[in-house]
Amino acid sequence: MVVGVKYEFLEHTAEVGLKAYGDTLEEIFENAALGMFDLMTDVDTVEPRGELEVHVESQDLESLLVDWLTELIYVHELENVFLSDFKLAIRGLSLEATVRGELVDATKHPLDLSIKAVTYHMLKVSVKEGYATVIFDI
Repeated sequence: MVVGVKYEFLEHTAEVGLKAYGDTLEEIFENAALGMFDLMTDVDTVEPRGELEVHVESQDLESLLVDWLTELIYVHELENVFLSDFKLAIRGLSLEATVRGELVDATKHPLDLSIKAVTYHMLKVSVKEGYATVIFDI
């Protein structure tokens, strides 16, 4: 892990990806979510105002990451919000999170990419190595 780096974008043919870093599984998942929303808009413009609770359970760690990010895409589309703050706890294969952000405002938030889905292509979660990689369908 590069000190101070939360995530980096990965180049991929016809898709986009990221590598999220962290010292804990929760930090890796938080940074993956932050990176995903940074692909959609400049997350520095998103104020953590409103608050929502998110709960996800999966059959393995990689699926938990996919389900977590997929749920955030669903929240983004359903509530018309960009998210910029993520506090979560992972117990086994269950994730509970409080997420914060604000309503999408085209005059404030530059609209960059529209993420359609989280894929399993090149998906990896390595707590021991302190990172996860994920590819998005755009």
